[in-house]
Amino acid sequence: METNVIVVDRISNITVSNNILRIECVSVGAAGQEKPSGMLLIPTNVAAPVVQSLVNGMQELEKKLREAASDAVPAGKPS
Repeated sequence: METNVIVVDRISNITVSNNILRIECVSVGAAGQEKPSGMLLIPTNVAAPVVQSLVNGMQELEKKLREAASDAVPAGKPS
């Protein structure tokens, strides 16, 4: 299966059509102008678990970043 990379700086639109969740993604180009970067197509029967996986992944990433930041604080310094 071919893999595509979609940079997502913003989501411009979300719709459901024919049992497919369609998420239109936008990226910011080098000149600072927004441009369409692709569309995520997710069957509606798996949309909730996919979104929940993204939420869980972001929560885990945030936790790891907080732990790394607290580990980087020198001893004796307030955090």
